[in-house]
Amino acid sequence: MNDGGYLGNFKGDFWFNFHASWYVPWVGNAGAICVGGGISFKSEVNSATQCYDLEASTFNEPNADLGPLPEPWWSMADGWQLRQGQHQIWIANGVDQNGTLLRASAYADATTGGFVYGPEPPVGLYRLEGDGCMGNFYVEQGAAGGFNYTSHNLILEQCPWCVQIYLPLVLRNY
Repeated sequence: MNDGGYLGNFKGDFWFNFHASWYVPWVGNAGAICVGGGISFKSEVNSATQCYDLEASTFNEPNADLGPLPEPWWSMADGWQLRQGQHQIWIANGVDQNGTLLRASAYADATTGGFVYGPEPPVGLYRLEGDGCMGNFYVEQGAAGGFNYTSHNLILEQCPWCVQIYLPLVLRNY
């Protein structure tokens, strides 16, 4: 049987519209569902994170578990990956507090003490998705404005010189 329930409200005065979200296994005894960044209906962008502790069934205080994002950030790619046996959570691209498309990525794991900047994507995009596979973090398509998607597919690794653009098959020269 499928079922659902209301978990309650976030603590604090942060809006998490168009946020990133992850399952974070190192928060609490059974892991946590966490969100980061977002924008309010007044166009206020935040850098806060907040986690729902699955075992305690409660929202922890903002920034208590992961610390803030490196800067106010919204509409970014989010996802996780396993790298050398370490579970990492990632964000990439998105929009900053001035409405500028970000060419930035950041990640965190149980050893980083919070989010650290990752490699710089070659283009600024938002409204995109990301996920990890085999030690890499992939960022897929997104928009450079409005709802018009792009054909950019990126792979990000933990070094600034390891960003590659993967073109759709129809655009490749073989």
